[in-house]
Amino acid sequence: MEEQQILILEGRTHNFPAIKRVLEYKNYRVEQASTPEDAIEALVTRNFSLILADADADGIEIIKRAKKFDPAIKGILLVDRNPCQVLPAEAFEIDIDDYLVMPCRVMEFQRRVSQCLEGRKLEKHGGGRGELLNESAMTELMSLFHDIRGSLVSTTALLKLLIKGTYGKMNDGVADKLGKAKTRIEKVIAMTEEYLHKILAGRDDEEITQELLDLRRDVINPVLDELADEIGSLEITIDNRTDCLPAAKFVKGDKFWLKSVFRNLIGNAIKYGGRGCHILIDLEDRGFTYRLHVANSGRPIPEEYRHLLFEKLFTGIGQDQKKKTGLGLGLYLSRDIVKKHGGDLWYEPKHGNTDFVVALPHC
Repeated sequence: MEEQQILILEGRTHNFPAIKRVLEYKNYRVEQASTPEDAIEALVTRNFSLILADADADGIEIIKRAKKFDPAIKGILLVDRNPCQVLPAEAFEIDIDDYLVMPCRVMEFQRRVSQCLEGRKLEKHGGGRGELLNESAMTELMSLFHDIRGSLVSTTALLKLLIKGTYGKMNDGVADKLGKAKTRIEKVIAMTEEYLHKILAGRDDEEITQELLDLRRDVINPVLDELADEIGSLEITIDNRTDCLPAAKFVKGDKFWLKSVFRNLIGNAIKYGGRGCHILIDLEDRGFTYRLHVANSGRPIPEEYRHLLFEKLFTGIGQDQKKKTGLGLGLYLSRDIVKKHGGDLWYEPKHGNTDFVVALPHC
């Protein structure tokens, strides 16, 4: 086998001497660069097959420059398993060959490096130019990132209230710490929005898992339990009329997806209804379909905005009738998910409230 050269840009996160030993054990020629300047000098004077670097600004910039020198060179970014690490938006823009979550097992590390050097990128179904994840996994990540973002936004809203002294005065030191925590969370929110923006445009349809689900037991009540603390803290009244249904209402579908849809609708009702609002949840049997209503008290959405509700980047309208900032993604994804279940999602303006309706076929 032809000996291949690997360049490691040392960082502060990982044990790079150990990584070097693992690679040399597999008979790779490995060179370490302690600074970005040393890495550039090495790239200019020698031919490398692969670069390993931390997933930070320096690592991303070196891989970007290396690919300008030699488009055939491979690049792997090492990502810290610590969930507090925030990837820069540029990490999703460059033509990276793989991401490795560290620490990982030695055999897995060696396997992924070997695959990368053999040119076996993680590709989308059907081949073509390399994609980081297949389409089904990408869609699930989109929904997951959207849900994570929603929780983070709620957390920042609570932190703002605490910092303002809504729940009592605090000393300046505590307020400063909370302010820094809010800033860090806002950076994570921005990262998730940037990531979702990047992957949103290229999604294809995929099959939905089919399992027998009771809408009340498997979808509605679990989501209400998840949001119970937020609902209580905002003094919101939930009128859940599905609790009065005489029998279970079954549909076929994917619990993960349907919970995501319902979580988004309830989350929007909380966000745009505001403190002290009234949220109605109702389920009616239309013969061949069930219609699930999620309505919050307040003025209906202005007519001039209604045609935008299910657009990819619509930002939303608050009770003050002004456009809200943020990522308009949830309704777009939710309708897409419901349609894959053979149903539909739409908005019904009613006097005194905003009503979103999910129609799903009987199982």
